[in-house]
Parts: sequence; structure tokens; C-alpha cells
Amino acid sequence: MPGPWNRSRTRSAWVALEDALNPLEARQRIRGKSLVQRLKVEEQEEKRSHEEKNKEKVIQEEAARLIVDDPVVAPIVAEGIQGLQLRKEEVEEEILQTKIVSPGEVKQKIEKWKKAIEGEIDSLFNLKGALRLVEKEEMRRLMKEQDVVPLPSKVIFTVKPDGANPQGKRKCRIVACGNYAAPEEEANYFAAGADAASLRLVLSLGARKKWGGYNMDVRTAFLNAPWKGERPMDDSEDEEPQKPVIIRPPGILVTLGYFTSDQGWEVHRALYGFRQSPKLWSDYRDQQLEKMRVEDYFLRQLESESCIWLIQRPKEDEIYGALVTYVDDLLLLGKDELAKKWVKEIQKKWEVSEPEKVEEKTPTRFLGMELSRDGEGRWHAKQEAYTKDLLLRNLGPEPMKWPKRKIPITKEDDGEAEMKEEPGRTPAEVKEAQRVVGELIWLVTRCRPDIMFATSLMSTLTTRKPVKVMKMAYQVWCYLAGTLTEGLIFTGTSDDLMVCTDASFGEEDAHGCVIVKWGEDPLIWRSSRQGMMTTSTAEAELVEVMEGAITTEALRVMVEEVIGGPVRCWQFTDSSSALTIIIGDTASWRTRHLRKRAKFLRWKALRGDVLMRHQPGTEMVADMGTKPLSAVKLREHKQRLGMTIQEQE
Repeated sequence: MPGPWNRSRTRSAWVALEDALNPLEARQRIRGKSLVQRLKVEEQEEKRSHEEKNKEKVIQEEAARLIVDDPVVAPIVAEGIQGLQLRKEEVEEEILQTKIVSPGEVKQKIEKWKKAIEGEIDSLFNLKGALRLVEKEEMRRLMKEQDVVPLPSKVIFTVKPDGANPQGKRKCRIVACGNYAAPEEEANYFAAGADAASLRLVLSLGARKKWGGYNMDVRTAFLNAPWKGERPMDDSEDEEPQKPVIIRPPGILVTLGYFTSDQGWEVHRALYGFRQSPKLWSDYRDQQLEKMRVEDYFLRQLESESCIWLIQRPKEDEIYGALVTYVDDLLLLGKDELAKKWVKEIQKKWEVSEPEKVEEKTPTRFLGMELSRDGEGRWHAKQEAYTKDLLLRNLGPEPMKWPKRKIPITKEDDGEAEMKEEPGRTPAEVKEAQRVVGELIWLVTRCRPDIMFATSLMSTLTTRKPVKVMKMAYQVWCYLAGTLTEGLIFTGTSDDLMVCTDASFGEEDAHGCVIVKWGEDPLIWRSSRQGMMTTSTAEAELVEVMEGAITTEALRVMVEEVIGGPVRCWQFTDSSSALTIIIGDTASWRTRHLRKRAKFLRWKALRGDVLMRHQPGTEMVADMGTKPLSAVKLREHKQRLGMTIQEQE
């Protein structure tokens, strides 16, 4: 399918230029049409770089002449130079996603980074007491007498989105290179964090209870947890005291004159970078949350999901709020007055960022999603900023010129070409295909189930057909450009679990989809090739129904613990033959082996744990995960799934 850049004489000139430069790249263009876009981007970058050099040259020349200028003219020239410098600084791009900045760039703009660097040093050595400065002589003694081997460290510089400043907020974090430390035998380094399905469950609960919310993060969270060397991890009195852990200052801080190369730092807190630091902070955080009280309210940690806490009262089953934890990020839901009290209680214990109240016009970011709440008490989740940043990098810097499509994948893209692999594919093409698929997977797993089939299909082709993947990615990007503001909506209308499954049987393999909703609110979805070979449509549908039942069990235990009782579960399939195999008393001799495979499902149905029902294919929402759909049908299924719809211009 020809790309949009073949429609004008200017763009044709680019194609001709590329063909002349390299015949191999011309062939790649014919297959992928991605190098032309790259040339255009490179030209834009070169043009911007040339303009910046001209500005810098003008500033330097005028500044050199300033000392010999007429006294009347000099102030005017100085003011002009200052204006040029200010405009030069204002050309920084808007920060939509967290970006890592290289140490070299930091050195060039050191004045802008001094505040962040000095704040991090002050926090580590004074406020938190996480590090102690070790001078040259003590370093030698520790290395000689206790066989201490100093570990290297580094600095991570980032710019994060900031609502008050489009250019973002600069942050500096000193971390240990913990990979140089020898791992402990039989050590447990695992620290749990809330996943997207758990968050969607809590948002659905919040919509049912009409709760508001506050989002905050604990500043320098790890540094609140004591280093394990200060106390034993258990109550054993026989544990030998551990030798001190020493790290060397990062090279950039030595270069900037904050420290010398012969100094060291002794670790006293769970410094970022060590393998055990996340576990130390997670255990410490949970211990402190368990102790917290607001009047007679307390936090109860779920057995099925350790990152969800419910606000309750003693001897009561009623739930008054919920807390979701992800490392140092905290999302608190509840009635506004009670939620404010819990925010203040958390602030008493830890230094946290300014709590962000979740409102309709001021969404907050948590777990990669932009969360908001409308006037009717419904919760919304989307990824508009991430999607916009993705499209700016892949479709160009001018959103008004982005092409728009109504579907993410066509039937032509779904069809397998005659060749199984693309001849002459290069590692660079495979890497690029993997990059674009990885970017889309982040969207699929959070708020965009409407592109799950296209992304799943692309992920199976990255190593075999990377050029085709890039063509398919362009289609998805154009679809995202037309649906930029779409996301999920949580209404909390029913307590029943609704499971929809569908399978598309092919000659070589089958593709399946599972969607689980709590009432009308989407909790989890999956679209992928089935992991086993099937021989018929009925068998493929049966395998997917089984996958749906297993997926639901993992969510069901969480829902039942949250509501404090059993939950009714409905399972829908559009395959009458699969239903007959599961719950029918008789079956053809050709499907007897499938009845044995369906034993678990039949047992669940007879117990009443799940109600098996047939649903017409025209209403089966799981169709969006197994095949390309028309624009009208895709829109209908998105509404059934619980997505917001962006009206096309």
C-alpha cells in the first residue's frame, strides 16, 4: 500500500534522491517506505542545527563588537543579545514523557542542573542520612582491614512532565552500580507492584462507591528503608554483623568538583541501584501502612494482591476506601473528607509530592495511565500524552498533518503472504520492528484493547517479516492519530463477571482472544496465537473457553475478596459446538477426546461457578481480538467493551 509521501512532487523528489544515493535503500523503500520518512526527519534536524549555529555565531560576533560600540548603541545591542539568548533557551520541546538526559548534555547546561544535583546530594547526606562521607585514609583502612571492595556509582539525569512548566522538571538521582556486588545465596529480591488489571479493578470499585481520589509519590522512597546491614533481616541473634558497603562517587560529580576521586561513601539506607533495595523498601512500606490509623479506620492488605489495601473499620465488612501501591507511587480512593485525612496521615510518616486530586479537567498519571473522574462519579483512563509522544516521533512534528484511519488493521494485512520470511532482511530492520511493536504493547496492556489484534499479529512477524511489520505499524499509527483521546471508562454498573472468548481457526494455527469485564468495566484482555495445535474450529473455540476460565479464576479471587462474598460469573462464546462439548450429554465420536479436555469446564458449570451461554457472533466483543473488523463493527465493539469514542472530524 503506497505511503502518503508519494502524493506530491516534493515527496517524489525525496524518493528519487534516495534511489540515487543507494540502490539497496531503494529496494528497502519499495518494501517498507520507512527510509524516506527518516531522510525527511534528518533534513529537518540538520536545518534546525544550522539555524542554531547561525544564532550562536551572531551572538558571539555581536558580543565581541560590544566593547568597541558607541556608548549610545551598546545598551541596545546588549538588550538584543539577551533577547536572542532567551529565545534560544525557549526553543526546548514540550516534555510529554519522562526523558533521560546524557551526562554530556548536563555538562553543557550545568547551570540548569545545579539545583537538582545539589538537592540530591543534600538529601542523601543530610536529610536522609543514607550516605556517610569516607575520607582517603579511612577508605584505605577499610579496604585493608575488612577487605572492603568499593563499588562504582552513577548519576541518572531525567526530565519529567510538569503541569506548571511545559519544559518539564529536572531530576537527578545518584544510584549504586549494584550489578558489581556479588549476589547473596538464596536471597529473595522480589518486590511486588500493582499491575494494570489490579488498578482497573480498583477504579471499577471506585466508580461503584462514587469515590474520589488522590495521587502522590513518596520522595526518595528507598532512602526511608534501613539498610540491611544496620539490623538483621530476621530475629536471629547469631547473625554476624556485615562489613560496610562502600561506593565511589560518580565520575561526573568528581569532574564538577563536588567530590574527589579518592573519597568514598558508606551506605546506611536502601540506596537506589542495589538488588535488595526494592525489597527493603517494599517490606518497610507495608509494615508502616499496616500500623497507620485514622480515627478507628485501618488499612487491610488483600491476600490475593499485596499491592491493594482496603480502608475498613474493626468488625465491619463495609469498605470505605482503597489504596494502590506501586513502588513509591500511592493512589488513594475514598470519600473526599476521609481521603484527605488519610493523605495527611501518610504525609506525617513520609515526605511526599503535592497530592494531586483526581478531577475531570486535571488528570493524574499513575502506572502509565492518565486517570480522571467526571461529575457523575465515573472513572476514566487513557494514554493521550504517551500516544502523542509516540506519534510525534513516528508521524512527524506537525499533528495537523497526521493522516488518520478508522481501523488499525486491514484484511490484507491479516493475510499471510506466500513467502514465510522476507529475504535480505537486516538486523537493523528487525530491531526497528521490535521497537515499534514494544511501543504499541505498552498501549495495549494499559488502555487500548482496540489495537490488540494488530499488535499481536505484528509481534509474531518481527523477526521474519520486519518490513511488513513497519507497514502495519504505519496503519496503526494513523488509526491512533484519529483516536488520540480514546481510552477506558469505568461505570460500576454490575457485580457480575462477564467473560467473552473467541477463536479464529486457521490452516496452520489459531488465534484466540479473552476479555474479562466486571459488569461493564474492562479488567483484562488478551489476544494471541494459541499455544497448541488444534484440528477444528470447535477445538480452537474450546481451547479459548478454557483459557478464559483460567484467566477469570485469577481475577475472581480478587473480586470476591474485595466485595466480601461470592460473585456470579457468566462465560460467553459464539460457538454452539464448543458449548455442546462442554455441557452436552452426548457428542459425536469424533469429539470424544475434546469432552475429556472440557472436563474442568463441565465441572465448573455443574457446580454453578460459571454460567455458560451462547452469544451471537455479531455481538461477540472478543471478535476485535481475532480478526480485522470494519469501522462500524469496531466502533460497536469498543462501546461494548467500555471504551470512550472520539468523534471523527
